[in-house]
Amino acid sequence: MADFDRQYWKIKDFAEHFDLDKSTVYNKIERGEIRAIRIGKTALRIPTEEVQRVLASFVEPREQPHDLPARTEDFQARTGRSPADFADAWREGKIEDTPQNAREAIEALALREAMQAATVHM
Repeated sequence: MADFDRQYWKIKDFAEHFDLDKSTVYNKIERGEIRAIRIGKTALRIPTEEVQRVLASFVEPREQPHDLPARTEDFQARTGRSPADFADAWREGKIEDTPQNAREAIEALALREAMQAATVHM
């Protein structure tokens, strides 16, 4: 089943998809940054619409690729790393797991994917 064909995501699956620690996801849910629903007494699930909202908050639609170089340049100026380098360093544990760095990592992953897609369509 494709990731977006399902109605709800387990916390573990969401964390793996965005290369985050599960505790980061739980913290974001607790702060209201990510919407989740409770199933039973303890299980939490994230609706697919929420996953799509999170993705959309980091990347402009592909119909506007002209914004991609500016967003990539802004990201590098802010973090001191390219999106690909930031994502790799995050994955390797070389960047501290803080809420701000988690947001940067998600943006880095989204920008990296958008850049790869843009080069394929050129």
